[in-house]
Amino acid sequence: MLDSLKPELKKGFLPVALLFFMALVIRVAWVTEDAFISFRAIDNLLKGNGLVYNVGERVQVFTDPLYCLILAIFSFFTGGEFFYTSIGFSLVLTLATAMVVGYKTCNHFMVGAFTILVLSMSVAFTEFSTSSLENPMSHLLLALFYTSYFLPGRPQIFLLALIAGLSATNRLDSLIFFIFPLGQLILSHFNKRNVLLLLAGFSPFLAWELFSLIYYGFLVPNTALAKLNLGIDTWTMAEQGIIFLIASFTHDPVTGLLIGLLPVSVFLAAKIPSSRKEYFILAGIGGKLIYIVLVGGDYMLGRFLTEVALASLLVFAQMANRLEWKGGVHALLFVLCLAMAVSVKHSPLRSDLSYGTSEDTKFEWYIEGLVDERAFYYNQTGMANRGRFEKVRNGSVDEALRLNIRNELGDSRVVTMGNAGMLGYYSKPALHLVDVHALCDPLMARLPLASDYYWRTGHYSRNVPEGYVETIKTGINQLKDKDLAQFYNHLHLIVSGPIFSIERFKTIVKMNLGLYNHFIDNYLNNSFEATYRHLKRKNGKYHYPFKRLTTAINPGLDANDARVVKFWDHFGSLFLDMESMSHCRTWRVFLTTQSQVAIRFYKGDSYLGTTNPIPQSTDKQGMQPFSVLVPGPAWTHGYDRVELVPYTDEKRAAVAFWTAETEPIAIPFHLMYKSGTCVADGNSLLVQPSDFYALYGPYLALPANRYRLTMDFERDPDPNFTIAGNVYWNTGNETFANQKELNPQNGRFIVEFELKKPIPTLEFRYLYQSEKSIPLKIKALNLEVL
Repeated sequence: MLDSLKPELKKGFLPVALLFFMALVIRVAWVTEDAFISFRAIDNLLKGNGLVYNVGERVQVFTDPLYCLILAIFSFFTGGEFFYTSIGFSLVLTLATAMVVGYKTCNHFMVGAFTILVLSMSVAFTEFSTSSLENPMSHLLLALFYTSYFLPGRPQIFLLALIAGLSATNRLDSLIFFIFPLGQLILSHFNKRNVLLLLAGFSPFLAWELFSLIYYGFLVPNTALAKLNLGIDTWTMAEQGIIFLIASFTHDPVTGLLIGLLPVSVFLAAKIPSSRKEYFILAGIGGKLIYIVLVGGDYMLGRFLTEVALASLLVFAQMANRLEWKGGVHALLFVLCLAMAVSVKHSPLRSDLSYGTSEDTKFEWYIEGLVDERAFYYNQTGMANRGRFEKVRNGSVDEALRLNIRNELGDSRVVTMGNAGMLGYYSKPALHLVDVHALCDPLMARLPLASDYYWRTGHYSRNVPEGYVETIKTGINQLKDKDLAQFYNHLHLIVSGPIFSIERFKTIVKMNLGLYNHFIDNYLNNSFEATYRHLKRKNGKYHYPFKRLTTAINPGLDANDARVVKFWDHFGSLFLDMESMSHCRTWRVFLTTQSQVAIRFYKGDSYLGTTNPIPQSTDKQGMQPFSVLVPGPAWTHGYDRVELVPYTDEKRAAVAFWTAETEPIAIPFHLMYKSGTCVADGNSLLVQPSDFYALYGPYLALPANRYRLTMDFERDPDPNFTIAGNVYWNTGNETFANQKELNPQNGRFIVEFELKKPIPTLEFRYLYQSEKSIPLKIKALNLEVL
């Protein structure tokens, strides 16, 4: 049927396919959060601060120098606007790619048209043809290389090397696609001239590497160190890489089908005489797939597969050229892809302005650390949602300004965070962000994972070394560990010292040769950064030495600090193993306010009871003190193991510094529910006489014990006043104590009670009555285990 069409119609079909393809790409055009990391670096460049993320710290935070440098040029002419500039730049690259594929790679108009239509059905290819990452530039260079490589006649070694060099400059690991075909050409036509042409072609890449070494001090971006310097064994990463492939193909079956054409192409190449070139191309594609698996893939579904899918389709199109297909096979392939695209909710055909509002779309593969990234951000940063994007942008500005104010110290502003993109870009350049995922931080990128037991592809958290934040704030090295402090001195000279000093160049050479690595090794062996080296897994449960949580910390310490143990949903729970039996009745422990955990006590494997920590602070930032009342059976018989069990939906918790509490625990006033007769008076409560309960709460979950509840108060001398106290469990309709005293002496009112079993919502109530309107000043409420 296709052969019966008039030539004019055949030629017209290709432009229509291009329009349809671009319409779908524009329909899903968006900007990912990671792109804002590059935006901040380019913004600093345009403002004269250098191509850096944090001002005064030369760190390459982007993996795509070529894309970033060209975007910087365009952004200069658009007045530093990045959102529309980056999308427009990406759309131009994508259109150029489609035209090369349709008009140059495919020898027949119908094959070119259906090849473009097939690409338009790929969720990954259409999504990451914008997103402001390096993908569209990589697509164009890949298409140009394959088109030039398959041209008949004398091989254009310089041109092919130039394209490969530019691609490596755009993203270093893209070079895997070109190693085998370039190697074949050089070995087949080996002479001095061709070797020089190869080097000349790679001159842009070599020039960038020279610049990177001089300016940044290293040949590879900081992000590579952050994602490869992990200490995770190869098989574990490969397992995650395979999960990435399975999840991406399930999420996007069209991309899976396109990559599935590779064995078909291998079969066809074997049937075609003189098809050596295809084998070298296929070897490069296979090498890239293996690389993707070995590095664990990416957390964005499909992101690393767009080049592979395009390459596979281009090789298949080359087979069509060799076999002189007229488009029939590609038409059937398009119909199959169309059916697949219509059947999945992520397809660009089905995407609308509300894409991503459904939670199941976002978290479909989150248990494996993978997400539909566009589902997270399209509602905010989709080009079609630009109105809503403005609201998000303003919100991010407000948050950034709030962080500036909160962390201000003289002229320095420092904050620790895990999302370096939008928050970084919309912050003022003076705000220094310490990225716990190490993408933007030179020291953190050279430290191992905070946890070998919990990590997510692309989000490899590190602990913040003790004294590191203070070092950045003051400009004076305050790192507590002497070895790490020594290493940081050398690193700081490289990233912040005078660029052209002889001492800096000597340090660069030594650093790149690994001559300072022993400082890191010593630090890991002797410091709290080795926290997770002491985490053991026994019978599927995670155990940690209790004694390593006995170092004092201050309230507000960042949860990413090396003295803190974080355990998330991956753990389930965390056991703290004691060296000896404990009979302590009360502990003080530091948790985050978001760490909603139940604490269980054990003697060996014998369970002795559960309690819930009582918060002692109203501050929401960082690690805060909590009091822990030990169940009676536990401290009576002794316990040698404590289990922390998160019970929120996210099941995320962090713990640090356990110490025995020798005094009765305070019940903070903010936990009490106050009637209109109560007002705050500094650190006290001022209570007016009332016929109703003036003070009640805080609905504590207490374990079985005998308790003494004490109220310390002050009052002007006057007879005939009464304080009544009640301990009550509303749900069980049980009263455990009723105490009423007339003119209690010594400014103290005491209620004693006993719980035979744990009570989940115990309530304290107080009533103050007086013949005269004399206020009662409550100074403290304390609870003691008897």
